[in-house]
Amino acid sequence: MTVSLRRRPGRPKQQAGETPTANSILTHAANLFMDLGYEGVSVEMVARECNLTKASIYYHFANKSSLFTASIVQLMALIEERTEDLLRREQSLYERLYNITLARLRVEQTRLEFTTLMHEAKPMLSKAQIRRMQEAEERLAKRLADAIERANADGEVCADNAYLAAHTFLHLLSLGNLKDGEGHNYFSAVEDAARYVVDCTWAVLTAKKPAPRSTEGRGEQGTLLS
Repeated sequence: MTVSLRRRPGRPKQQAGETPTANSILTHAANLFMDLGYEGVSVEMVARECNLTKASIYYHFANKSSLFTASIVQLMALIEERTEDLLRREQSLYERLYNITLARLRVEQTRLEFTTLMHEAKPMLSKAQIRRMQEAEERLAKRLADAIERANADGEVCADNAYLAAHTFLHLLSLGNLKDGEGHNYFSAVEDAARYVVDCTWAVLTAKKPAPRSTEGRGEQGTLLS
């Protein structure tokens, strides 16, 4: 006897990852999106990868963009969890940031870079879906900012704004996947790439506060065009 996968009238869809089946769908979908990009993946492909029917996928997720959003949010939750584990280590902040960067780049060097994937998918997503992913990224940034604040208190760094420093680090991660004009990796080794990213971040974290610029006589000097 075959059980119908159609939802009963008025029955709400499962929350993303609420059941083992939904969780499996999200894991396989995230892998496909990271390998092939948003446009390269179809609901049929996800169903085949999960050994399910399309109806099974649509039972849990309304459409492809909903599936993408849920899979990326789950992926970012895993990244946040892994990041938190690394931040708990009894190491210097520099070493912890290096290990976080190395782990991230090792994944992205064999798959699509995360920023590239998001840029490709963004036009197909609703404002609410984009907001969900931004909130997931914000939680990750908050974890990093908390670690930077603790390093500030310990005198290890002197960042004026831990929140901005955390976002600076997240944006600098894309440098680790830099390609040259022929499409080859700019860095010969992932360890070199990770070191460069963290060195750039460290320059921000340890830079002395710049002296305020004088405003005296500003009104008399005019503009560059005067």
